[in-house]
Amino acid sequence: MLRKRRHRRIKHYPSKGCVFLESLKSGTLFETESGLSRGILLESTFGSAKVIVLSCKMSDEDQEYYLGKRLIAPRTSVKEIENE
Repeated sequence: MLRKRRHRRIKHYPSKGCVFLESLKSGTLFETESGLSRGILLESTFGSAKVIVLSCKMSDEDQEYYLGKRLIAPRTSVKEIENE
């Protein structure tokens, strides 16, 4: 007899004190879990999140690459920054 294989769905959870980028509202300031970069969420769709990276803690040569508009994964763990 053939057995039906059960498909297990992997459940993803953000780290403690963090949220997924997809759960934030547009215009929210955030900082990545590692603290390397800060940005603003423009919009989040099923496959990607459009963000503007404002600052990053990289060498001056690499900053030009990382700053500006970027598309990143919506399940990226980030810390929400309160508007000051």
